[in-house]
Amino acid sequence: MVESILAPETLIRFAINIIAMMVLVFGLYYRRYRDKELVTAASLFNVFAFGVLTVLSSVEFSLAVGFGLLAILALFTLRSEQISKVEITYFFGSITIAVICSIHGTELAFSA
Repeated sequence: MVESILAPETLIRFAINIIAMMVLVFGLYYRRYRDKELVTAASLFNVFAFGVLTVLSSVEFSLAVGFGLLAILALFTLRSEQISKVEITYFFGSITIAVICSIHGTELAFSA
């Protein structure tokens, strides 16, 4: 299992993930709003979500797991301090990039 996680394709997917996340979070959000806390949270959450989903994609799991992750994220946003709709949009965009890049069911070209 460790070999599949450290495969060259996974490293390429991680690089695509980081580049896309940096464009979204640093190139679009930070340049406009200068909110260091959300930039840090969205960036780290992207990396952590990529790691978890990469491990989960190497084992057999159902669609219910994906919906469970989405439910956890929804509860996280309900329980956290109030953030604006724009911030939530960028935050979920960062997570979406991690999901698309980490799942090996998507083509590498599509991830890019």
